[in-house]
Amino acid sequence: LVITGGRWWLYGIALAGVIIASRDNWRYLLLILLWLLITPLVLLAVNATVMPVYQVRYVLGAFPAVAVMLAVGLATMHRFPIGRWIAPLLVAGIVLVQISGYGAMFPDKPDYQTAVATVAEQRNPLEPIITDMAHRDPVRYYSEQTNLTDGIAVDLSWRDHTPDEIDALVDGFASAEHVWLVQPVNVPKTWRTVTALQTQGRSVTHRANAQNMVFYRFSSSSAAESPLEFRYEDGQENTVATFIGQPATTLARDGSSDICVPLEMNFTRTENTSISLTVVRGFNEVITQWNGTPDDTEACFSVADAEPGDYYAYMTLYDTTTEARFAVMEHDVWWGWWIVSHHIAITADTAG
Repeated sequence: LVITGGRWWLYGIALAGVIIASRDNWRYLLLILLWLLITPLVLLAVNATVMPVYQVRYVLGAFPAVAVMLAVGLATMHRFPIGRWIAPLLVAGIVLVQISGYGAMFPDKPDYQTAVATVAEQRNPLEPIITDMAHRDPVRYYSEQTNLTDGIAVDLSWRDHTPDEIDALVDGFASAEHVWLVQPVNVPKTWRTVTALQTQGRSVTHRANAQNMVFYRFSSSSAAESPLEFRYEDGQENTVATFIGQPATTLARDGSSDICVPLEMNFTRTENTSISLTVVRGFNEVITQWNGTPDDTEACFSVADAEPGDYYAYMTLYDTTTEARFAVMEHDVWWGWWIVSHHIAITADTAG
């Protein structure tokens, strides 16, 4: 859709040529359809039966079939007198919409450099910084350029830390006036870290983001700006709901077959709004999902067969009409599309 600028009829004309060609060479059409369909179907089958690996980008292997389809269609059109005029115009139209859509295909890159440089300039090396920067992440590159992690620094990127480990780590910095955080929003340990820092009575005196990375300074001084305030917004910057709990709060299973997660929300808009709570384990392995409305106060589901371990509840809000997700904002900082509302601890003593 992006590549064609929404002008699907340009491909439709070429498809007409493919259909004409298929009367004499039906194998062309069959091979193209198999190429286009088998690629995503195999991936979906693996995703459903073996492991959750499906990503939209994995269907890139089917893209050459689109080029073959266009080539067959254009070649067929070119056999007819009027087609000799239409085919070149069609190619020119496709090229034109692709060039005109360049900005949508290649938007400006996130300004990682400025975000990292600002933190590096403001931070004293004796002020602790907690990071989670993948080795190939642009943030790590600029971090090394600016010596962002000089001094007291803890890197959480090398494995998936438990909530207890994160709590103990943050407790070790309780006496520090300022604690910095540079982490991605799409991992539960980030949400647990900010909750642990807020539990110490800290507020935010610096906030910024670049793509999925957030840059915060939590301060204990009286000059602190504000606490974290998460809310869901629609595409028009209107608040749909405000989250009134603490992210990634531990909720222990009490031994019954069901567990109920409180939905700690204040809704500004309830019409055409729905809630989805997804319970995941490890690297986003989905265990169960619950869907409800703003009238619900809690989400209940069974974990009777769940193995002991750490689970997380991801809370997403949707527009029921368009099925679009509402964005999670913290002041003017984008935090993705869901809030890790709770950490669900299931122990061997209560499992089953």
